[in-house]
Amino acid sequence: MRAAVSGDGTGAIGEALPRAGWPRTLELARRHGLVGILAHGLGAAGWDGVAPPVRAAVEDEARELAARNLALAAELLRVLDALAARGIPAIPYKGPALAVAAYGRLALRPFLDLDVIVPRDAVAAAGALLEAEGFRPVSPLPAGHEAAFLRSRYARAYRRPADGTLIELHWALAPRYFGMPFDFAGVHARMAALPLAGRTIRAPAPADLVVMLCAHGARHLWDSLEPVAALAAVVRRTPGLDWPELLARAAARGTERLLLVGVSLAAELGAIPLPAPVRARAAAHAPLPRMVTQLRRRLTASAGPRPGLLRTARLHLALRERLRDRIRYCVGGALSPGERDWHGGALPALRRPGRLLREHRARRKPEP
Repeated sequence: MRAAVSGDGTGAIGEALPRAGWPRTLELARRHGLVGILAHGLGAAGWDGVAPPVRAAVEDEARELAARNLALAAELLRVLDALAARGIPAIPYKGPALAVAAYGRLALRPFLDLDVIVPRDAVAAAGALLEAEGFRPVSPLPAGHEAAFLRSRYARAYRRPADGTLIELHWALAPRYFGMPFDFAGVHARMAALPLAGRTIRAPAPADLVVMLCAHGARHLWDSLEPVAALAAVVRRTPGLDWPELLARAAARGTERLLLVGVSLAAELGAIPLPAPVRARAAAHAPLPRMVTQLRRRLTASAGPRPGLLRTARLHLALRERLRDRIRYCVGGALSPGERDWHGGALPALRRPGRLLREHRARRKPEP
């Protein structure tokens, strides 16, 4: 399956997709978050060759997606306004802002929650604001653990019981042990105007968005096609990106390889040319072709079990070019408590190794 990008920057399913048969086509589109893109592409083609029941199913799902996205976009605007009124700077992340930045259309990208990034020192105030708006932490923290949680984690989820709306309040892009530094002040200062639901908001500039999408994709090991299609669309819609500067900034932070992998995947699967500076720098990373091939095969293969703990760790380590980042990942990944480790008493870091070992053994245990 190939996620192509058309001239207007919107995603479309490649020609090979319908050849799998419509039941398989819909299954793949749902699995990879591409139903909105599929509907847009087929509609642009006049639904040529599409059976009426299939068209009805695709159109129904696309309408539901559009309605949900519009409601969440309105909620995002309300939250951004509330944060601004309290003097809390905020960056909209993924969700509605990415849908418009990538595709120019709110209805083409699926999302089930909202992500907002605030400065680390504003997390408490932003969380209090959300609670005043009817949201509650999905996983309340034990008393006295707030400071340690902020140091080791990167986001906290809040849900509004009245309607189930979920907001993830971020202060970083990943746990600290991933070694993906986030310059909130710089990204916030460079934000660009973006039209959203009849308003104009400020959202990450395209260059920053490319870096953020590559970091997010790397953390999740590019486990679906929609993030690849979104990255390809952003690159396609921004021909003037300063790639040498982007690569230099990534190299200084030890994240050049994950940037190269993300853009290479977008070029292969998203029908965009590989930027010449990316092509030139790729030669300095010997594991790059093998990494791109592995991730591409995972993306285009039939659905299967997610990679286990050791396989995930190997892939994450291969994405990093600096020894110190690999060491940080190994030590932090073993000891830095995840959200589930913060409950049940003191010393959450001591609970993590045992939990990871139990989960690893459970995955390896054969089915009865």
